[in-house]
Amino acid sequence: MSTELQSIIDLSYDAVLDPDLWPDVLDQVARAVGGRGAVLVSHDPARTARTTHSQALDAVGEEYGRTWWQHDTRIARARTLRLGPGSIVVDEHLFAPGETGSDPFFQDFFARHGLGNLGGYIASDFRSPHSLALSVPRALNRGAFDGAELERLRVLGPHVTRAFRMTAAFSATRARVHTLDTLIDGAGIGLIELDADGQVRAVSAAAEGMIGRHLRVRIGRVPEPLNPKERPKLAALLAAFLGVPPGDGPRACFIQGAERTRPILVSGLPLRGAEALGVDQGLLLLIQSPFAAITASIAPKLVQLGLTQAEAQVAMLVGRGHSPRDAARQIAVSEHTVRSQLKAVYAKLGIGRQSELAVIVARLDTLL
Repeated sequence: MSTELQSIIDLSYDAVLDPDLWPDVLDQVARAVGGRGAVLVSHDPARTARTTHSQALDAVGEEYGRTWWQHDTRIARARTLRLGPGSIVVDEHLFAPGETGSDPFFQDFFARHGLGNLGGYIASDFRSPHSLALSVPRALNRGAFDGAELERLRVLGPHVTRAFRMTAAFSATRARVHTLDTLIDGAGIGLIELDADGQVRAVSAAAEGMIGRHLRVRIGRVPEPLNPKERPKLAALLAAFLGVPPGDGPRACFIQGAERTRPILVSGLPLRGAEALGVDQGLLLLIQSPFAAITASIAPKLVQLGLTQAEAQVAMLVGRGHSPRDAARQIAVSEHTVRSQLKAVYAKLGIGRQSELAVIVARLDTLL
């Protein structure tokens, strides 16, 4: 394999983690194959309009995505021929001589942009039963592809399309992880990821905000309680999950701070099943502050249970431990009004005392 092709393949896999590289990848593919640009397009009608293309085809891709994807004769013909993954296809395989002369897609769109013959590598599309094509259009006056150019496309096609599918998968995973991080942070839970040796791999922003006076956490080092008396507790927790063999010690523990601070709760969640991806098993430490004040409003959730907005505000305050007098002071109404609203709350929720309301509010607090 030539150095040029190997360089393009390497850049394709670099683009898995840096999607901004894809236009450059496709520009280099086009140059290697003798095209004016290159494009990755799904044959799935739900996604055909959204192409990834080289910078040289920006204008073409924009117009294709607006209208012309619905009239792409090549995709229709490829479906008819049921071309399987690994196929190399050029216009001569799809159309009889002169057949494209009256086709609007070729004459009113492709030729208008100065594009002619197109060579493609067909791959599977992991998100649908349809195909994915790496397509390389030539300039209108370049004629047909020669054997050497098609051979380069055959070498590059499997790697470029595989890397593109990996990019899509990683991007979807990143989006899900970001959403999960947002939900976890909103629930007041911090995360510290440890490797199989108990050394820190990653720390979430929420965890950093909770551990400052309790734990010393450095990437590549085992977390260490700032209060020396607490070190055996954390060591026993780590041994319970990461010992060889894992022990039967505590799965959670409270860690006191170095100063007079309220403790944090540290619990473990084993990370397993990632060895096939080259990631060692490890441990996720969940950091919670049981004494942190809950400030987020659950009033909208209480309204969904049938309470009025005013009743929901009273129920939230009283359910979190405030007396009717304190609740009245906070929302600037009389204590009599609060007690009347509480009676309505109890009736609507089917409960009879404040302790039952506290259970409902506590459960709704965990859903924030």
